[in-house]
Amino acid sequence: MKLKIRLLLGALVGFVTYLLTIGVIRWFPGKQPIEGAILGVYRYSDFISAFLVVVVVVLVQVWQKRKEKK
Repeated sequence: MKLKIRLLLGALVGFVTYLLTIGVIRWFPGKQPIEGAILGVYRYSDFISAFLVVVVVVLVQVWQKRKEKK
């Protein structure tokens, strides 16, 4: 149970970190807001790519834990 909570917390932190990084990269140059984007910065594809990155990271963590148990 503790491992699942840590994985969930890690996934949430990774998701937020990825989105904040994208936001800073887009805000830094001072470009105009993106049309139809959430908060003028995030596109829907950003959320999808953030989700995919988090899924890959969590799967790698689970794979490493299982490998350590052997």
